[in-house]
Amino acid sequence: MKANLNFIKRTPVQLLQSLLDESKKRIIGKEDQSIITVAAILSGGHILIEDAPGMGKTTLAHTMASLFGLDFNRIQFTSDLMPSDILGFKYLDNKSQSFKFSKGPIFTNVLLADEINRASPKSQSAFLQAMEEREVSIEGEDFQLNKYFVVIATQNPEDQVGTHPLPESQVDRFSVCFSMGENTREIEREILSQETRVTELEIQSPISNGDIEDLRDHIAKIEINETCLDYILDVLDKVRAELGNHISIRAGHDLKKLSRVLAAIHGRSFVIPEDISFFAPYVLGHRVSSGEDINLGINKVKSILAEVEAPLKK
Repeated sequence: MKANLNFIKRTPVQLLQSLLDESKKRIIGKEDQSIITVAAILSGGHILIEDAPGMGKTTLAHTMASLFGLDFNRIQFTSDLMPSDILGFKYLDNKSQSFKFSKGPIFTNVLLADEINRASPKSQSAFLQAMEEREVSIEGEDFQLNKYFVVIATQNPEDQVGTHPLPESQVDRFSVCFSMGENTREIEREILSQETRVTELEIQSPISNGDIEDLRDHIAKIEINETCLDYILDVLDKVRAELGNHISIRAGHDLKKLSRVLAAIHGRSFVIPEDISFFAPYVLGHRVSSGEDINLGINKVKSILAEVEAPLKK
């Protein structure tokens, strides 16, 4: 008699590997970007992707939402976008003669905020405040956002016409930032060889909402010892000293949470320095770029990391 695989309890490593294996089939040649996105979603962090149009940002966001089995909405940010177009609004219901709330597209699990730096500063501010507080306030009444709410925001390089750079205080609300990067000839050949575009494929989630809860509980229990905490602080101090940027402790919290996810992916119950050094450029790069190309910020952090002595593994 064959066992029913649907009732076999999978380990956290198996759950995480199933997510990454499925993502490789659809997000070709972008393994690091997939790991970063999976880790951010599981740690409750928001993601900022800077790249030119057509580099696969939308495909990444849609694929990840489908793999986690989560609802997905997309907002195309433009110069005339109003806060109510994002958050929602109250209206007078003629039938009941009472005010009701019409939810905006922000009420979802995974939200793709496309070309966020094309919106006016007023709309950016309203959106990012809701993103940070995970609730929307309309006329004195608060509305909680969804339990698994995460933003995957994209922005165009700032040398493009019609962009409004995000203030540093708002950029800090994103846990990680990266670019999709140029495809190699080999990657483009593999993409062209697919008979169906990724966005047209029906994606079956390999995990359930219960699995997401189990993974988050498991990750929260991953040990990070005092030596690794000191390493995080050493990295933050070195970046501040070298670049003269104000890096808030929020970055340290993000680095700690994301490092735990990477430890879980590798089947460890504890964080090692390599987990921290992998994520540091993507956690700190956008916080030090100061309007420059995000890859410049990431590379600056990588150079500084080489000067910080990593603790020896015990």
